[in-house]
Amino acid sequence: MIWRFETGDEVVGSGAVVDGLLFIGSQDNILYALDALTGDLVWSFETGAQIYASPAIAAGLVVIGSSDSTLYALEQGSGELMWSLDLGRQIWSSPAIVDGIVYIGSWSGLLSAIDLATGDLLWEAETDGQIWSTPVVRDDRIYVGNNGGALYAFAREDGAEIWRFATGDDVNSAVVVSEDRVIFGSVDGTVYAVDVESGEEVWRFTAGEPFYASPSLVEDVVLIAGEAGGLLHALDATTGDELWRIQTGNPGNNRSSSAWIVDGVLYIGSNDDRIYALAPPE
Repeated sequence: MIWRFETGDEVVGSGAVVDGLLFIGSQDNILYALDALTGDLVWSFETGAQIYASPAIAAGLVVIGSSDSTLYALEQGSGELMWSLDLGRQIWSSPAIVDGIVYIGSWSGLLSAIDLATGDLLWEAETDGQIWSTPVVRDDRIYVGNNGGALYAFAREDGAEIWRFATGDDVNSAVVVSEDRVIFGSVDGTVYAVDVESGEEVWRFTAGEPFYASPSLVEDVVLIAGEAGGLLHALDATTGDELWRIQTGNPGNNRSSSAWIVDGVLYIGSNDDRIYALAPPE
């Protein structure tokens, strides 16, 4: 162990490291900025309720949502509050920042676009369920799922709905976008691929266990872990056919993180208190 820093409650969101600082929120209501090498506290900022989301950093600002319904923008080096915006309901969604605009969802079911520099609300787009997932921006569109069992595509310019795709249950995780399709998992136990332009289904893979983790796309292979079975599935991104599966964790009591591959090694975290480093099958 290199260092350990104790917060006042659980940490469920991911951290972000920029310029030697680690930014991470906790259910003790506090966003922490730590020295990434030593773990020393550089600054902290207390919100009005628990933080479930991960922060996003751009243009010297750290942006984080809180369960107190407020989106905060803090100066990266000092933690000084630059602006805040009340979005009306709890924020569990992590922000996406592209070209000076913050995109974020909330329990109100609204996807909001906010000017990063000023905190001004630019537009809001309505969905029919709470948004827990992180929006994904690709070209001129934003893709986001909700707890109403749907994935939406909105126009970046004004938030106009382009299409929606209905699943059998919540869509709580972020999508991955390839050249011509959007791929995501649902709590209904299915991984879907839909056409980027039309939102029509291209293929589906049904595993019979909920999907909460976001998929990863490595070349033409989709990697996604199920909730209950402890299985990591590798799917052909073109057809949806299962190429292989790997057992991790304890079946029946497992939730896995998203998977990633570095230098030919596949890494995945699991609720059995382990991180696995695996050699993917040929």
